[in-house]
Amino acid sequence: MPKFFCMPFFACNRQVDSLDKRQCNLTTLPHDIERYSRTLEELLLDMNHIKELPRSLFRLHKLQRLGLSDNDVFRIPPEISHLQNLIELNVSRNDVSDIPDELRSCKMLKILDISSNPIARLPDSITQVSSLTHLNLNDTSLTKLPQDLGNLCNLKSLEVRENHLHNLPSSLSMLIHLQRLDVGQNELDELPKEIAFLISLQEFYCDENHLEEIPDGILKCKNLEQIDLSSNKLMKLPENFGELEKLTDLTISQNCLQSLPSSIRHLKKLTTLKADNNNLTSLTQAIGSCTGLIELYLMHNLLSEIPSTISNLLKLETLNIDKNQLTTIPPLIGKCENLAVLSLRDNQIMEIPMEIGKLLNLRVLDLCNNQLRYLPFTINVLSKLQALWLSENQSQAMLKFQQIQDKISQQIVLTCYLLPQQQSSSGHGSQGDYDKAGTSNKAFIGGPKVHFGGMEGDITVDDETGATGNQSGNLSRNPTPHPKNQSGKIKKSSIDGHVIHHEGGSAEHPTNIMLSKKSSSSIDEKQPLLLPSHQQQASNGPRSALKHPPVAQPFVESPTMENNGISKIQLTFFNFAQN
Repeated sequence: MPKFFCMPFFACNRQVDSLDKRQCNLTTLPHDIERYSRTLEELLLDMNHIKELPRSLFRLHKLQRLGLSDNDVFRIPPEISHLQNLIELNVSRNDVSDIPDELRSCKMLKILDISSNPIARLPDSITQVSSLTHLNLNDTSLTKLPQDLGNLCNLKSLEVRENHLHNLPSSLSMLIHLQRLDVGQNELDELPKEIAFLISLQEFYCDENHLEEIPDGILKCKNLEQIDLSSNKLMKLPENFGELEKLTDLTISQNCLQSLPSSIRHLKKLTTLKADNNNLTSLTQAIGSCTGLIELYLMHNLLSEIPSTISNLLKLETLNIDKNQLTTIPPLIGKCENLAVLSLRDNQIMEIPMEIGKLLNLRVLDLCNNQLRYLPFTINVLSKLQALWLSENQSQAMLKFQQIQDKISQQIVLTCYLLPQQQSSSGHGSQGDYDKAGTSNKAFIGGPKVHFGGMEGDITVDDETGATGNQSGNLSRNPTPHPKNQSGKIKKSSIDGHVIHHEGGSAEHPTNIMLSKKSSSSIDEKQPLLLPSHQQQASNGPRSALKHPPVAQPFVESPTMENNGISKIQLTFFNFAQN
């Protein structure tokens, strides 16, 4: 529906100064557009199917803003020079392959966006449009920029992302008013030393290039607030990088950095630091001086510890140290009272400090794939906690915990069916005593013997001998046979995940539970999913699916079975056995 800024009566047609025809499914310009030639200042034709620009368009001598993005325009006519009052021209996401030299006649033009067009070369004449303040050349297949680019002395924003640039012209040093420079996703091997003259630069994006170092000249850009150097080949940052004291956002992800310079202690205004996917072996103590930090991302590194100075980051809200080599968490982390998201998955952490209970604003705590035996009792006081993750296969964000007394420390701790943690498939997290003894990975530590009967490649695990039915000695799982809906045939309470003992059997007798396999022809739909062992002999189903002798747990006093459902066959409800 077209939007007019005055009543569309004939008497006032000449007073229309803005016409919005976006998303009107147009293939050509409206025929009555010349009616507004004396007054029209803004014409928006974005997101249509226009292919050609008629001459009538260039008779709109008052036109200041022309929007033609997301069309099928393949040519900008030389008559563009007639629009002497044009201030903004947007022809992005079209099929324009060439920019006419006549564009230099638009002496008032300040904003030019020709992004996402198949333009392989810019005409040198574009550098004569000295009035330009914003030039967007993203995704245009450019291999180089005009050598006289510095003639655009009023330029405040230059975007040339997603091209094939190998270098930047030295005349860049003349752009003393440039505030935003985006050269990301190119093929730059180095930055020119002339970058030091960009004294007004506030935002610098150079991600996804081939940079191996950053010139010290960038330290003279004292007004820099945001820097993105991710996905390069950087081995280190300049030692005096902390001189960029106005920096608020720093992204150095996916490089080859082994350490951060200690000078970052001067970055008091830094709010976001993303240093993930590097080779950091340690985190400088100076990180504690970045007191303005709100988000800190350190995933996929080689960190073995967190410096205690992290306790100074009182404004920190998000801390992500996934996939490192942490074994402990400093108790002083409890001073980060504003922390809302703490992610420590895929490490080797064996214990969470009691001080975790001081993080009263914590909403998400991710501890998957570690080596935790239990959680501290203080977890109970985290009233705002909405998600506590202990396993990749966890079905619910929050868990039910039982209080027990650790026989080693004599402290009251929390446990559940996911603790102690087992070794993850990725190689991170708990390996457990059973791994150290050279035995095969079992379903649960000290836990059940598992057999998936009736499936191809029957697998059994013997707790006493560690022998398995397969030669590799590793427990594997075949696709789960899902039975048909048996509502009405079996009461819901009969499938509750609890172990069913033999009738009249002693406590020492191992408990048997069968996991039936669905057959296409022979299985009766009335057959229950779980059967006690004395009923299995009367049935035609496979032999026992789970044999679970009592195994002592070092710190379990009164375990209970957690009902987590059987439909996903997680077998997580057999984590603890009665001592």
